[in-house]
Amino acid sequence: MILQIFTVYDIKARAYLPPFFVPSIEVAKRTFLDASLDKEHQFGKHPEDYNLMHLGEFNDENGTFNILESKVSLGLAIEHKAAYENFLEVAKKNQQLTEENQQ
Repeated sequence: MILQIFTVYDIKARAYLPPFFVPSIEVAKRTFLDASLDKEHQFGKHPEDYNLMHLGEFNDENGTFNILESKVSLGLAIEHKAAYENFLEVAKKNQQLTEENQQ
């Protein structure tokens, strides 16, 4: 199986956190968002300080890495939080409109 490799860059510490491996970019974004929404987690306490980075791939069948030439930023925690909160707001408005139209 090919696993994607990610890290989180701590802007204030000027350091990368240990990498983590997940099946897809979408799973990494969801994991990062979950931590960003948790007010007890460091990402949730300081979402402006943490940037999700894609590093490459790991093949767990043959133990090989395919590292990207350049790290790819997938956004700050604060951006992921804002997008999620906007999504919830739009979903709530759509639900209200649907209920109004049904009356």
